[in-house]
Formats: sequence, C-alpha cells, structure tokens
Amino acid sequence: MVKQREVHSFFIGLSVISIPFIGSISGIASLGWLGRELSFYPLVIGMVIWLMNIVIKGESIKIPQNKSFVYLLSFLVIILLSGCINCSEIFYVSFNGQSGLYIFGMQFASMLCYTAISVYVYNWLRMGDLQTNLKLFYKWLLISFFIAGLYSVFELGKILGNETLTNIVVSIDEMFRPQVIDTDTFINYGRIRSVASEASYFGMYSGIIFPWIISLPFLVEYRHKFFIPMVYTYFIILNLLSISRTAYFIFAIQLVLYFILFRKEIKEISAYIINSSVLLLVCLLILNSFFDSKFNFDIVEVFRSILGGDGGMFSSSNDARFGSQYAALSVFFNNPIIGVGFGLAGIYIVDFYPSWSLYNVEIKLWTEGVVTQSGLPSTHGLYSRLMAETGMIGLFVWLLYIFSMAASLLKRINDEYSPRKKIILKGFFISLVGAFMFAFNIDAFRLMAYWIIFSYIWYLIDCNDTIDDN
Repeated sequence: MVKQREVHSFFIGLSVISIPFIGSISGIASLGWLGRELSFYPLVIGMVIWLMNIVIKGESIKIPQNKSFVYLLSFLVIILLSGCINCSEIFYVSFNGQSGLYIFGMQFASMLCYTAISVYVYNWLRMGDLQTNLKLFYKWLLISFFIAGLYSVFELGKILGNETLTNIVVSIDEMFRPQVIDTDTFINYGRIRSVASEASYFGMYSGIIFPWIISLPFLVEYRHKFFIPMVYTYFIILNLLSISRTAYFIFAIQLVLYFILFRKEIKEISAYIINSSVLLLVCLLILNSFFDSKFNFDIVEVFRSILGGDGGMFSSSNDARFGSQYAALSVFFNNPIIGVGFGLAGIYIVDFYPSWSLYNVEIKLWTEGVVTQSGLPSTHGLYSRLMAETGMIGLFVWLLYIFSMAASLLKRINDEYSPRKKIILKGFFISLVGAFMFAFNIDAFRLMAYWIIFSYIWYLIDCNDTIDDN
C-alpha cells in the first residue's frame, strides 16, 4: 500500500506542479484543447495504473460520502438526458466533418474521464493521513509557482527588450509551446502570461494559488518569514503585469474574501502585515516608474472594460466574448429546459451572432467557416455554454454542485477548532471561488485544477482527521 501510494503521489504531484501550463503545450493533437493541458497526462497515467490495480487485485473504490458528489453524478445524468431528448438533431447535425453524435459522445466521455480522475485523486487521499496530504499539496503548489515565477523573470526581461533574455525565453518556449514562437506577435506580447498560453490563463492559475501564496505567513516556519513578503509581492506584481481582466477580477474578489475570512489571523500578525505592506508599496512605486514605458496599462480601464466600457485594447476581445455569449443565450432561449445537447452549442451559435459582433476577427473566422483552435466555436463562458447545451436544469444542477461544496466548507470552517486546519479549509474555499470564476473566462471543463480541487474538497468534507498546529 505504501509503495502504491508513492507511485500515485508522483503522478498526482507532477500534475499539480504542471497546473500553470494551461493550454500551452503541443500535446496529442487528436485530443484537441485537452491535449494541450500538461497536467492531464500524469493524472490519466496514474488513473489507468490505479484502475488496473483495482481489476487485478480486486480492490474496492472509495466513493465520496457527501451531497456534492451526488449532485455531480446527477449532472452527468442530465448530460445523458440532454443527448437522448435531442437525439434526432444530434444524428443530423455535423461540424467540420464530425457528426453531432461523435461530438456528443466525446464530450460525455470526457466528463466521465474527469469525474474518474477526481475519484482517483480522492482514493489516493484516503490512502494517507490528512497532515501529509496537505503538506504534499502545499509543497507541490509552491513548486508550481517557483517554475511559473522563474520563467517570468526571463519573460520580464524579454518585455523590457533585453535581447539575451528574449533568446532564453524563445529557447524555453521551443521546448513546449505548439505555435511558432519567433514571430513579431510573440516578441511583442507585452503582458505576463508565464508558462500558460495567454495572460488570462495565468490569471486562472493565480486564482488557484492565491490563498496559498497570501497565507504563507500562517503556514510556513518562522525562520522563512523574511522571504515571504518578497514572494507574495512578486506574485502580486506578476498579476498586475498580466494586464488581464480575468486576473484582476479574480484577484479582487478573492482579496475581499480573504480579508473577510482571515480577519482574525490578519489581526494577530498586524505588525508583520504592516511591514510587508511597506515593502509591497515600495515595489509598486518602483514598478510604476521603471516599467511604465514598457507596460502601457491603466488598472481602472482594465476593470471598466469588464463591463464593455472601453474603446481600447480590450474592444475586440469584448466583441468576441459578448457576441458569443449573446449567441449562446439565444440558443438557450430556443431550448430553455434541457438545451441542444452537451458539447453542441458551438454548432448552433454561428446562426445567432448579433450584427454588431460580425466584424470581429474571431467571430468572422467562425461565420466564414474558417476553423481555428481545432474545435467548435466558443461560447466564451462555461455558464452560457451550459445554458445552451443543458438548459436551465443542467445549469441549476452544476451550480448546486459548486454551492454545495462551498456550503460544506463553510460549515467545516465554523465547526473547526484547530487554527491551522481552519486556515486550510478557508484556503480551499477561496480556491473554489477562483475555480467558480474561471467559468466566466473559459467554456471548458478540461482544466485539471478543477478536478484536483474538487477531490481535495470532497476529502476535507468527509475526513475527520486532525492536524498538528505547531
């Protein structure tokens, strides 16, 4: 059992460490966007080994004993129901030579795979004790940030025009990025994206690790506390320089939540917080003077653009995003109860784009039949996608699943006496909020961060182990 756990620890750890590589590797082309998720591969290998052990040795599968898992299974049933009710249309429609039945089948199989991955991670967690599991998770997350942060040191040099650092970044990118990276577009990509494929994906990664970076003063040994302000100051600077609405929006919401949930802990180290804030302020002043000519951004403009109120760098993105979501909602209003079938919204939305969005470059690619990114047209939001594909029933059950985990975590937080375990529970709650907000930026379930976080939350809800507060 110990050796078996060590094997799975390797694969799961490798996946957690790989989380920042969102959509950025070449991968297996036939898997589409999922193939570009580096964290998917170690998880699926580990899961296959685990399933083989179950079959060969006759081991039992531990099923999460909480309401949220029941809601997830209910969501899978609704996906299947959406296919059955729309079967006549699914057999008829096609996209880029792929039948609707094939698209639905692959999407449903993907959801089964993701669910199985979460159950696999949950079973691995049940092999060990709570304290060890949490230490490993925290260590892996910090390693992932070390990799992302180290890459961004060179990336900053590239943006500032240093030729040597630019060449280093180009050489590193040639190892994993699928696109040609020695183009003017790459060289002039004037925002931080780290090892993710774009800046908004780095913002999504930040949404997972936010509470764990900001909580460093509460979770590491005192002798390391001198370095902590530098770590989370660097983390904040990278988010600012991403100039990403996703990063800013998630960061702002999580920061407010953090101050609410951690107000007692913050009060206990108020002197340390004040000193750290001084360092952060100094760094931001230096940032403003040193990087101002290279990073042309206005924080207020970035937030204002979320509501579509800009005419600058985000206008094209807004037209594509709002136009696609408008089209998805139009599909929903035509099929409000159970949708058009899971995975099929992209086939229908091309007929519902509003006229004001038709001149957008991305939308023109879809309406003119030019296929990009090896997939269906995007709805640019998971919730608008679920409304179009599974109707109000599917959206309701998925939200019920997310909110049930959040409610269970809050109950655990209120009932918990251990200060350190309470901090851990609060951290997972804030990470869950980050994952919830991913869905306003991306319309896919393929991010392994989702399913790893889900596994840990199931485990924390079901587990009554204690941890050492020293």
